[in-house]
Amino acid sequence: MRTKVNPETGRLDLVGDTLDLGNAYQGVWSGSVTYAKGQAVSYGGPLYVSLLDANTGHQPDANPTWWGDVTQRGDPGAPGVPGVDGVGFTPRGAWSAVATYAPNDVVRQDGSSYSCVAAHSGQVPPNVAYWELLVEKGDPGVPGDPG
Repeated sequence: MRTKVNPETGRLDLVGDTLDLGNAYQGVWSGSVTYAKGQAVSYGGPLYVSLLDANTGHQPDANPTWWGDVTQRGDPGAPGVPGVDGVGFTPRGAWSAVATYAPNDVVRQDGSSYSCVAAHSGQVPPNVAYWELLVEKGDPGVPGDPG
């Protein structure tokens, strides 16, 4: 079956007949439903159009007399390359002058959050040699209605 898009109507032409999928599409094929010529169904992925009236029990992928391919299932794509597992953050709470910090430790300081980028102890955020800003404290909002 030959298919093409009609440039004037934007509809799919099937051997001279025009198929408006908005009205023709009947959902997934069922062997117990009777389809009329021009009605479309999906089966196993591809879309098929009934070529004849009184089309009952004819499986679309096995009966080319009754069904025409509108779309075809493509070949499987190349498998995706899995990503590398990342390193998670370790929440450490409020910054402490006596704690020892390792890369990816996260602390709170003065309302902002920082991630450790180099092992150390006693280096106060936001010292950029040891800390990277993750979340910066915002300005206060407008007070709400108390009542």
